[in-house]
Amino acid sequence: MVNKQLYPMILIVTLCFSYLIITNLTNPIVLFLLLIAAAVFNASIKSKRRSRSTAVYIPRSQHQGQENSEEKDALEGFTGCIESYGHACYKHQSSNSRSFFIKLRTSDNSIKEIWGIDLARVVKEKGMQAGNSVNLIYLGSKPVTVPVQSPNQSAPIFETRYRNTWDGQKISALAISH
Repeated sequence: MVNKQLYPMILIVTLCFSYLIITNLTNPIVLFLLLIAAAVFNASIKSKRRSRSTAVYIPRSQHQGQENSEEKDALEGFTGCIESYGHACYKHQSSNSRSFFIKLRTSDNSIKEIWGIDLARVVKEKGMQAGNSVNLIYLGSKPVTVPVQSPNQSAPIFETRYRNTWDGQKISALAISH
């Protein structure tokens, strides 16, 4: 069975060869240029499929004016074995709003707790479970509009906040043991 992502490339290569046969072109340079054009076209199709939205991802340091050590760690990614995950008040403080966390046991046997609403999507989409070895990658943040309850008003007001965006993958346990 052929990978569906290869269909555009297969179609273009087939059209290129058909053109060469119909026009009796046997020049290898023309063939080479047509194959390069097909590869470039296929790469542009793949990159368009990967972008899920038109949101601009902004590193936290750009919208807050500072860079912190958590952001530096996140940009390098987090690798470890999932100990637990779920929804809770941010940093487990009841005064904070609910968020999503993943507790990872890293290769040095320490526990790293990573927070972000988008992590719930990653866990669900990638089929991650406690006990899985994973790599979590911080992609940046994007502006979102969220309702904020004001103590003086009955209706919520809306503010722009920055939500961290993540990606991740399951990996073999051997990959993190070194």
